[in-house]
Amino acid sequence: NCINKDPNNANFWCSIGILYYAIGQFHDSLDAYSRAIRLNPYLWEVWYDLGVLYEACGDEEQQFKDAIDAFTQADRLRPGYAAIEYKLKQLSGQQVDLNKNLPKWLEPELPFQQTPQQNPLPQPQAQFPLEQPLVQ
Repeated sequence: NCINKDPNNANFWCSIGILYYAIGQFHDSLDAYSRAIRLNPYLWEVWYDLGVLYEACGDEEQQFKDAIDAFTQADRLRPGYAAIEYKLKQLSGQQVDLNKNLPKWLEPELPFQQTPQQNPLPQPQAQFPLEQPLVQ
């Protein structure tokens, strides 16, 4: 409904990209992020989310380069943000300083447990414990 009322709202398209990502529809997610960027290329959140998408689909070297490019653009728009710096260092193979004040959801020892307000992009590969095996 929001898109029908305001199809030129980049924030709406970013939210749609997040929803598509969450259900594993990566091509649709990419389309939504691309549209958000065309509408407003100055939203660092869209660039960050695009970087996470490329990283998640990173089975080719080009996708990792695209992820780095997206995180670099996010860093230009929001310099000094720990989550972006962490991703850039992680993808470029640099040693990550875990003593730096990183958001809790970036600490590798902790499971991913955040609300949408705290985390710009949910992880689609949630793992749920099974009470009984699926195949016996």
